[in-house]
Amino acid sequence: MMALIPPIAFASNNLAESPTKDMIVGSESGPYRRLFLDALAIEKQSGIQRIFHQCEKYKGNPVITADTPWEIGGSGPYLYGTVMWDQNKLHLWYHFIQGGYRNAYAESIDGIHWTKPKLGIIEYNNSKENNMFITVTQDPDENPPRKNRGQCHNPNVIVRPWIENQQERYVLFCYGADYDKVRVAFSHDGLHWKFVPETAKNGLFESSDVVNFFYDLYQNRYVATWTDPLVSLYQRMCLAGKSWRKIPYSQQTIWTHQPRKSMECLYFLTKVFI
Repeated sequence: MMALIPPIAFASNNLAESPTKDMIVGSESGPYRRLFLDALAIEKQSGIQRIFHQCEKYKGNPVITADTPWEIGGSGPYLYGTVMWDQNKLHLWYHFIQGGYRNAYAESIDGIHWTKPKLGIIEYNNSKENNMFITVTQDPDENPPRKNRGQCHNPNVIVRPWIENQQERYVLFCYGADYDKVRVAFSHDGLHWKFVPETAKNGLFESSDVVNFFYDLYQNRYVATWTDPLVSLYQRMCLAGKSWRKIPYSQQTIWTHQPRKSMECLYFLTKVFI
């Protein structure tokens, strides 16, 4: 079964498009570096066979645990967020639940051994020596209807080294649980964030609370995917960073099934990458 979600557009000149050349994927005219997970980019092949090997889970899992006073006793940590290699290390933006959604940061060189730096941003028990960067709104002039639920559910971070204004090098998309809106924020360092005020009232578009974002380097657009109450996966895209529009109805459902009557089958927090 499918459900049609009405389109809502939100203009934002801050969502700048990337250059046509990228160090990882190559220039717009090619050649590209590809994973070859499918044959989409292959014109023809002969005498070869694609073989997929099963991944082996790291025996030391989990690599991130609730080992701090502000995490212990809650739920999580959850990687409802982003892992990114940037400036010679891995950055992890994640969240845990402690009365509401609380966002925290960790970093690593090898992806196995993680540290949680003391950021000095959020106060906890009269101290800012913790790794939290977004919890509830810190703006005294804001009065969200569900403040304690937290400002950010599943933080999706995109780094944009190509933009002129490096004060907005990082962009964060998330579901603002305190307003029940899809929101966007900007940062110069990926830690100190400023939300776009208009998104508290209007939101970027209508979706469920499980919404994920990535940047399509091949077509210079921001793309969002999410699940609806019928557990179907949908897409929207932002062309050239100006406004959000829905993919044509015939193309928007990636996969679906009958409405769930139990938790037997659940597509949840589906990540997409390029």
